[in-house]
Amino acid sequence: MDTWPRLTIHENIEDYWPRRLLHIPTLTSVERHEHNAYGTTETPRYSILTYTWSRWKIKDDDHAVPGLPMKGALWKIPSTRESHFTLDSFRTVIDFIAFEDVGWAWVDVACIDQEDEIMNAEEVGHQIAIFDKAVKVHVWLCEVTHESLTKAFRDMKNSGLAGLTFNTFSEVKSPVTPLFTTWEDVHHDEIRMAVVRKTIDRVNSGLQHVLKDPWFSSLWTLQEAVLRKDALILSAEGLPCAWNTSDDGLKYQGYLAMLVNFCNSIYADVANIL
Repeated sequence: MDTWPRLTIHENIEDYWPRRLLHIPTLTSVERHEHNAYGTTETPRYSILTYTWSRWKIKDDDHAVPGLPMKGALWKIPSTRESHFTLDSFRTVIDFIAFEDVGWAWVDVACIDQEDEIMNAEEVGHQIAIFDKAVKVHVWLCEVTHESLTKAFRDMKNSGLAGLTFNTFSEVKSPVTPLFTTWEDVHHDEIRMAVVRKTIDRVNSGLQHVLKDPWFSSLWTLQEAVLRKDALILSAEGLPCAWNTSDDGLKYQGYLAMLVNFCNSIYADVANIL
């Protein structure tokens, strides 16, 4: 499993351990005792899953589907509409975030008392420290399939937009115009703009397909994104997607920082073109 360099922007972070952690092998919410011990384990290595669910919470018990079958919690685990994600997919993604010697995770419904507002607020106040101590953070886009996410990444990366910022069309092949050598060779501005629009449309299509996931419209996950830009992006199936593939076939997984950097580059590229 490849990793993205750690991008922590905070200094002088408090030495705080989560009130609870989820032990993934036994699916048990374990309360912290002393400073950093959970059961018989001290200072465990843990992952974090950032996702959005509260807008799809089922409030009517008569229509509820089973929640996460977790042990150790003193509160009822919320059920979520299956149109957003199913219990099986939730279990799958939780299993995925356990890797190598990391068997613990911080998942909000399993680690924050959903019925105690005071305790909930206190734990949220320690988010910076909780995210800082995590070995790895995962962004779950639970409404975008692996196939469509992979295609969106490929469309964005292979758009050729960066090539349009230089004084050359050497890497731009478009059905609306022959291959030109320099911008000066393009005598009609509408033809030049047609090439630009076609390229931007391809980028926009891929980008919008990713950004349509509700994760990007949640204020809660927005603050989590700021805390750990090195988070690994997962599809609805709980699988990472290749952001880029090297010439020798090596696949590089997609991280949140890559998406952020790409968007920043798009802004700069379009500004240079126009």
